[in-house]
Amino acid sequence: MKYPVTAKPRSVVLVVVALGVACLVSGELFARFYLGLGTPALSEPHPTIEYLFSPGQSVSRFRNRIHINEYGMRSDAVAVPKADTETRILVFGDSVINGGNTIDQSELATTIVANEQHGAGHDAYVGNVSAISWGPGNWLAYAREFGFIDADIVVLVLSGHDRHDNPTFAPLSPSTHPTKAPPSALLEALARYRAASVSSARVEGQVTYEDLAQEADADTRQGLEDLERFLSLAMASSQHVRVFYHPDRSEFDAGNVGEDFDVIRKTVESGGQTLVSLLPHYRILSGDSDALYADVIHPTGLGQRGIANAIIKSIATLE
Repeated sequence: MKYPVTAKPRSVVLVVVALGVACLVSGELFARFYLGLGTPALSEPHPTIEYLFSPGQSVSRFRNRIHINEYGMRSDAVAVPKADTETRILVFGDSVINGGNTIDQSELATTIVANEQHGAGHDAYVGNVSAISWGPGNWLAYAREFGFIDADIVVLVLSGHDRHDNPTFAPLSPSTHPTKAPPSALLEALARYRAASVSSARVEGQVTYEDLAQEADADTRQGLEDLERFLSLAMASSQHVRVFYHPDRSEFDAGNVGEDFDVIRKTVESGGQTLVSLLPHYRILSGDSDALYADVIHPTGLGQRGIANAIIKSIATLE
């Protein structure tokens, strides 16, 4: 009688090890080349700005291209000095303008504005001066450090919570402002997204109303003073300044902006500028906040189009 041949214990161990290695390699390749993990856009601390994107980066995250130029902008390279024929627009903001990992470079409001200006036959450059959780103190420090780089038009896009968002100069968190690449894409996936299996899937950069409420405890006076100083510098350095208010999702759903808008408006108007709400521009595109907002504050690609439309309309009045 013949009995089936069984594998030797050592052979079984080798097979298990080989399968384990294959799974790890496959997981690493999937996380790196399909999800784009392992190569985040890196930030670096700065003694006055607090932090900014490290210059000269081009990465892909979730198949979304992220390019950072030599000035830490999420934009193409900028020529200094600019050509006489060029109209240069610098758009300042935070993660609303920056777009984060869920918005491709082509979908950014600043890219849309640049493309449409070129399509209309204008020699224009549009710079995206932004980073996650920047506020008036960061914009002011950036302007003091780099100037406005020959900008003809300075645009600021801010939200109600920005009046509370002051620099803290705390150590940068690897989960929100990585300063070096993780050892592997798979480890980053496990570390940053393991909570997705417990709660609803989270996307990098998502913000809740609780996050905004915590920021509201900070000192408002500093933020408004820094905003006033920033606008004063912008007006002294460029021909035109435009300030837009990005409503959060609750303001959009309510159909009107709240107290934060009024507080910021007074500061903006005291410097001779007008605070323009983006709410009407969004409602032209959609009445559904799900189409315009990725979370409670960040715009989708359609929301970025709304910002771009407002900027383009404002620029047209200068011609």
